[in-house]
Amino acid sequence: MLTKLVDLLEAEAVRDRYVLVCGGPRLSNTFAKELGYDAGFGAGATPSQVAGWIAQEVVTRAQKARSRA
Repeated sequence: MLTKLVDLLEAEAVRDRYVLVCGGPRLSNTFAKELGYDAGFGAGATPSQVAGWIAQEVVTRAQKARSRA
């Protein structure tokens, strides 16, 4: 099911508009990236770690978008 979301976003050509993260005890960052996600958080990840990573990714993307404009 995780790959269906990525496939749908890519089919609609809107994948770059979203920060995709997934997590769970059996997911690693490497596996999440193989599935097409931006990051994966495994067992032991805290909500603040996930939120911090998302916030930093949004800032990084905004800076890249400004530099391209």
